[in-house]
Amino acid sequence: MGRRPGSFVDTRYVLRQFSNDDARARKAYRRFVGEGIALGRNSHLTGGGLVRSSGGWSQVVSARRRKEPLKGDERILGDSDFVLTVISEAEKRQKRQFHNANPEMRIGEIMREECRRRQVSATELESGIKRQNVTAAREAIALRCARDLGLTAAEIARRLGVGTSAITKAIQRAEKKSRQGDGE
Repeated sequence: MGRRPGSFVDTRYVLRQFSNDDARARKAYRRFVGEGIALGRNSHLTGGGLVRSSGGWSQVVSARRRKEPLKGDERILGDSDFVLTVISEAEKRQKRQFHNANPEMRIGEIMREECRRRQVSATELESGIKRQNVTAAREAIALRCARDLGLTAAEIARRLGVGTSAITKAIQRAEKKSRQGDGE
């Protein structure tokens, strides 16, 4: 609520989910949290990853007796198959990022490719212009740099000459377009 600084929390982003007006956003957030508290403890959202994902210790013990392979991770809420999928995707991403170990060289390549593909000059790209093809190039560059090179939004923003929030939003738009293209 802004009473204590916390560098790990983007207060503005969270509050904007409720309203663009600070006072209204804080009031709506308080109401949201209060409603959640009123619901009480939710057992399927507590406990360790494998235990929670399996439906409790009795389910874990039962599956082990049946020699069923179980995979759990306390960071991931989901069944064994889902956990394996998430871990596999993370490993692929990590390999891609390791393969592209020199991000400074690669970001230049990515920028040149996307500029060429969208017929945008590097000057336009780094100028903050919001023309559709320039914005599309920034989105593609931001997504590729984050996904393939493991760069932070701040690193990408510095290179493209725009704000970090612009890059964060660009990545979100690009991911959404990518999911829609995949038929999700």
